[in-house]
Amino acid sequence: KRNVSKQTEIYSLPKILVIHLKRFVFSERHMDFAKIDDIVEIKPRLQLPCRQQNRTGDFHLYGIVHHYGTKSNGHYIA
Repeated sequence: KRNVSKQTEIYSLPKILVIHLKRFVFSERHMDFAKIDDIVEIKPRLQLPCRQQNRTGDFHLYGIVHHYGTKSNGHYIA
């Protein structure tokens, strides 16, 4: 296992940006999906460059939905 980062380019900046993190991974050992419990750092402000529009999008954190529990049981907290 290693620390990684992923890069995505946005063709056109939206007014509202929704980011969904994939928090499950397939376990070949159990032949099922397992929840990833690693800590994710979320900053209150996100700046994204957009080459197509030749500008930078400035997004401010509005809300978070967090799931506590396992893949088959738990609670969502907003």
